[in-house]
Amino acid sequence: KEARRQVEASRMASRSQEIEAAEANLKQARAQLDAMNIRIKRQSVLAPAEGVVQDVFFRPGEIVNAGQPVVALLPPENRKVRFYVSEPELPKISLGERMRVTCDGCADDLFGRVSYIASRQEYTPPVIFSDKERAKLVFKAEARLEGAARALPLGMPVAVRPAPEPTGSAQ
Repeated sequence: KEARRQVEASRMASRSQEIEAAEANLKQARAQLDAMNIRIKRQSVLAPAEGVVQDVFFRPGEIVNAGQPVVALLPPENRKVRFYVSEPELPKISLGERMRVTCDGCADDLFGRVSYIASRQEYTPPVIFSDKERAKLVFKAEARLEGAARALPLGMPVAVRPAPEPTGSAQ
């Protein structure tokens, strides 16, 4: 009986050592997995938000330093149209005013809100898409695009006109 107890105690000790070794191996494997996940995360390119790619700074195969931007994104809420307003028309628009945005082949329900009006006049840019190109001094203004208007291609020539507020809406 004593011999059996010694054999059993010996087995228990060796099993205990095997369990400790297995736990140590598991701990080491988890640490290696964590390290690999960190490496993968550091090598992944993630966008901080949705948006339209405005510019690409690197091509596949090029070396990028950590923290260096790979593309320039334009988030949907930052999409805007730039337009120019003559001095006689300036009193007719105000910040926050709803504007209808139109272009050739576009839907009729595109809108934006005036988000910027320059405080000084400037000379009309050499290439301007307006109905009254003869105006020499104008005020630059911008309207942030809303809804479906955010899908307009960047740089698309558009016309901008004041639009009534939809019925039953509050600003």
